[in-house]
Amino acid sequence: MGGTRERKSNIEVLRILAMLGVIVLHYNHSDIGGGFAHAQGGQLLLLYATESLCIAAVNLYVLISGYFLCTSNERNLLKPLMMVAQVVLFGALRYGFHVLMGTLPFHPKLLLEYMLPINYFVILYIALYWVSPFLNMMLQKARENGVENRLVGIGLLVFSVYPTLMDMLQEAAGRTFPGISSIGMHGSQSGYTIVNFALMYLIGAWLREKELTDRHRKWAAGAIVGGTVLLTAWCAVGKYLLKSSLAVWHYCNPLVILLAVSLFVFFAGKDWQSRWVNRLAKGSFSVFLLHTVCLDYIHIPWAVTQSVPVLLGHQLVSAAGIYLICWAVGAVYAAAEVRLWGALSKKIPGLTREWIRSKETEGVDHGSL
Repeated sequence: MGGTRERKSNIEVLRILAMLGVIVLHYNHSDIGGGFAHAQGGQLLLLYATESLCIAAVNLYVLISGYFLCTSNERNLLKPLMMVAQVVLFGALRYGFHVLMGTLPFHPKLLLEYMLPINYFVILYIALYWVSPFLNMMLQKARENGVENRLVGIGLLVFSVYPTLMDMLQEAAGRTFPGISSIGMHGSQSGYTIVNFALMYLIGAWLREKELTDRHRKWAAGAIVGGTVLLTAWCAVGKYLLKSSLAVWHYCNPLVILLAVSLFVFFAGKDWQSRWVNRLAKGSFSVFLLHTVCLDYIHIPWAVTQSVPVLLGHQLVSAAGIYLICWAVGAVYAAAEVRLWGALSKKIPGLTREWIRSKETEGVDHGSL
């Protein structure tokens, strides 16, 4: 969101992989019987590993936004409105699909409920979009005074390390201690907060001024492997000893943040261009809104009872297939959207032509998605 930017396929492919990661996360936790509800033994350990690797996906989206949005303080009112409009329209589309498949009855009340923009990511992202110019100013002021590293470091200590330790304490104790967290009265809310979004935005903006070399990419590759192993072991040991995950997959967990940063550094270190990658990345927001519908039809309970290689293959093929299906639906929507606003621009030129130009030059859906 906001301003035009050069499309970099190395980061576009990262957005695709992050969206595939979101699909895997919901594969593991699907309401209709995700992998964790059925897996045992080696299959369960595999799900722990894929969850640990993919848990960085949401943080990555916000980090990428900070990386690009920090270059401008201009914001466009129409873009968040169009983002919400797409959530509403796709909610109606999802409900219509359920009615068509016979899994839900048709009722106006249900239709209206599906059309409500109930989406924590979208709401928090729009809130971040509006406050991001002030985050830019804060970081710029810190740079001018030579304390930008201190700003990011303090943010990590106060809003990542400390609240995660408090979450672990409460899980280990089996009770809550209201008011002990630095994020909210009732803890970190697993990182589903504007605080974590703002922190990831600042980290992305901070990385914008860093020169990423092959040495950084090698470090990042090791951190990706090491972080995934540590998170997997953290979860396995916590569940074995305390029957608790010990805040392992909270978005504010410093290891989860480190994994997101490492993935970004690894991919951002080498610039390259691919028209097809850019086109596939363009529909990631549509995939985000639609992919959960597809999870009902890929036989997850069956897959987690198969061998570990079969389960891994099923996860990867399912994620790729779901992405392509939802991307195709999103491409149709995007074409219709541009045509609609192109027609309206003749009546409201000052409002909509700017948005259409930014759609064409950015080559992305709304924001980093």
